[in-house]
Amino acid sequence: MQSIHTNLYLVSTFYVETGTDVENSTQEGNVIPGYSLLQNYPNPFNPVTSIQYTLGSEQTPIHTSHEKAVDGSQFAVHSPIHTTLKIYSILGELVGTLVDESKEAGSYTVIWDGKDNQGKEVGNGIYFYRLKAGEFILTKRMLLVR
Repeated sequence: MQSIHTNLYLVSTFYVETGTDVENSTQEGNVIPGYSLLQNYPNPFNPVTSIQYTLGSEQTPIHTSHEKAVDGSQFAVHSPIHTTLKIYSILGELVGTLVDESKEAGSYTVIWDGKDNQGKEVGNGIYFYRLKAGEFILTKRMLLVR
């Protein structure tokens, strides 16, 4: 009888294309008082989830003017700030844009229905949502389970 020995080896390499829409930012996770991005709820989710964020407050000026008021004191000017909230796949591909406009200071809630920019349902998996508002940039992870 002849003995046959088989050795199987699995070698895999995983490459991710560079130049995706997800940017590497040294500013990510920066702390700016009054700005926040909360974890989506529910998480995991099916079929929708809500994302809450806060942009400054009355006590946290978005822009400070160096001009002086009539009495000589400096004053804060609250003006809209360009804000984006985008959804990315685990590969860094842009899936959807939920917010892309100027926003006043305040708290906001956005609902994501698990669809891409073309209105098609996306598959199960991990997705990232990134909030950019001026110098504030923060990304969080969420899980869609259909």
